[in-house]
Amino acid sequence: MRVSIRIGGRDVHAETVLPRPAPPLKPAAIYPIVSRPRTCPGALDILQTDEVECMRRLIIVGIAALLLVSLASDAKPPVAKQDTAQQALTAWLTAFNNADGDALRAVRETYSMRSNSQADLDFRKDTGALQILEARPAKPGTAQVLVLPTVNDRAMLVTATVDPTSGATTLQFEGAETPPRFAPKRVPEAALLAEAKTRLDALRASDEVAGAFLVARNGEVRMQWQGGLADRQRALAVSADTRFRLASLNKMFTAVAILQLQQAGKLTLDDSLGKHLPTYPSRAVADAVTLRQLLNHTSGLGDIFGEKAPAMPLRCTIIGRCSPTSRWPSRRAARTSTRTTPTFCWAR
Repeated sequence: MRVSIRIGGRDVHAETVLPRPAPPLKPAAIYPIVSRPRTCPGALDILQTDEVECMRRLIIVGIAALLLVSLASDAKPPVAKQDTAQQALTAWLTAFNNADGDALRAVRETYSMRSNSQADLDFRKDTGALQILEARPAKPGTAQVLVLPTVNDRAMLVTATVDPTSGATTLQFEGAETPPRFAPKRVPEAALLAEAKTRLDALRASDEVAGAFLVARNGEVRMQWQGGLADRQRALAVSADTRFRLASLNKMFTAVAILQLQQAGKLTLDDSLGKHLPTYPSRAVADAVTLRQLLNHTSGLGDIFGEKAPAMPLRCTIIGRCSPTSRWPSRRAARTSTRTTPTFCWAR
């Protein structure tokens, strides 16, 4: 007897040989008038008077067990969120390090990331390829790796997080301390300064930098360099007396001040914005956004120089000299404004 069943794209067969029917009874044989039920061998206690029927039932039970084993072998465990986050992070890093715009776009589409492949390529120009130093333990639904840019020795922690509801993946980058075993070897000061000058001269020659560079220790100037043009229209070179707009360099001063407050125990980076700015205009933002997110530019507040900025009034509720009713006349003017209002006092 052969039974074939197709399941999961595969043929499952079971085959057995049934016993032949008993020969006809001889007339002279003496048999009991009442027959007693026989018990089939096996785990199931099935009472049948016919051995052939008993064997058939055992075959059915065997086929059912075989099908269950087949189904179990074909079943694939669901992909865990942790695996999805790790896959997304690995795929993105591979495409990023290869500077492959098409691959970056495909990765972002596959893992429902924000469409930002051009920003990825711009970011790569600043960092170079990212060397993976080590994987870090992460919470369920996330994956973390510590990476080191090609252009400097400032490690970054890259975190991929999968939203449990939508399945969308987000990437977050934040500065991290470089473990001692990955730190670059120290070089003599003279050699370091000579290398710095060589690199700055190369950047000036390719018109990639215009600025001033100074290294001092205990009030003693060890190196001073300036190069590039301070005014391209008038072809004025940068000098030691050239004054520069600080612009976003203020962010570093702000970050240092906040970290000093953390070191003094007066705040933590996971404090909400509202804890320290109770009069912030948006209660939802004040309760949800943390200081860490503000420092990492991941709060979602948007760009103060965005397209909607000209139509939005400035409200300096902390410090500053701007008028509560003043407005930016244009995005261009916002970038070139000479007003002295500190950027960290603006609130919209």
